[in-house]
Amino acid sequence: MEYHFDKSLDLEFNKIDELKWTPWIGENYLNNTSAPKVLIIGESHYEWDKEEDDQESIEYLKNPDFTRNFIN
Repeated sequence: MEYHFDKSLDLEFNKIDELKWTPWIGENYLNNTSAPKVLIIGESHYEWDKEEDDQESIEYLKNPDFTRNFIN
């Protein structure tokens, strides 16, 4: 699978204690200054196909890269 996101700000994101999920940033977002940009902020993630007490699902949702994995 090919991923199209930028990880260059991850060190800064890791300094933010309140940040549960690492944001997905498009691979050309920071480099392209002339194109319009879209920012989507999600503060909740749900796995609808899993049981509520399913430990595998809970660990999957706790992963800081969940947003990136979900989008890809």
